[in-house]
Amino acid sequence: MTQPPREALERFLARLESGPGFAVAKQPDLWANLRRGGDWDLVVRDVGSARRLLVDEVGVPLRTVRRSYVVANFFSWGEIDLLPRIEWKGVELVGAPRVLTRAGRVPDHRWPVACLAHQAVAAWIYPLLAYGSFNARYAELVARASADDGGELEEVLRRVFGRHAESVLTAAHTAAPGSLASLAPRLRRAARLGAFNRSPVRTFGGMSRFAVREAALRLPVTPHVRAGAA
Repeated sequence: MTQPPREALERFLARLESGPGFAVAKQPDLWANLRRGGDWDLVVRDVGSARRLLVDEVGVPLRTVRRSYVVANFFSWGEIDLLPRIEWKGVELVGAPRVLTRAGRVPDHRWPVACLAHQAVAAWIYPLLAYGSFNARYAELVARASADDGGELEEVLRRVFGRHAESVLTAAHTAAPGSLASLAPRLRRAARLGAFNRSPVRTFGGMSRFAVREAALRLPVTPHVRAGAA
């Protein structure tokens, strides 16, 4: 695999922080992520501005996939994901302003990183809703979020899931985040209902954008035919 252009990426991150603003959503060791074939998940205040800075410093990606919840930029050396928020199918879990406001520096890392609660939402709650699954490597992160950032974690979970948040909080407090797979359908319904109750217009718009973008990605690509060709 091609080595990532570290100096160019450092300039990109510096300009992104001083300009639109960003926070690493999870896995704050950015360079280790790329070395093992992973990606960068960056919550940004303005996706359009962030991508222009990326292209300006790093170059045009080999491929870009635009979804309602992420603009994924693929290079020969790795992937840079720009997230306008932490969301699931148009349902906002945590907005970018809140992520960036609560973000901070962590030891050994130069760049702003989402608080533990928001990292847990990105690494635990989103996959639970999207896939009904949990990656065990994030168990320690969820335990730390529950112990050290429990107030914010509880506030987010109660806002997203309402009365169904109790089972999610119990799983976090008892270090059993992977135990919720069977509850995923119920939690999805609760998240949708809660979002509509809080902000019906915004939620409808978000879910519509998600559906339109996903449908567009599934459309067959029609090859270009030159005028006059047989």
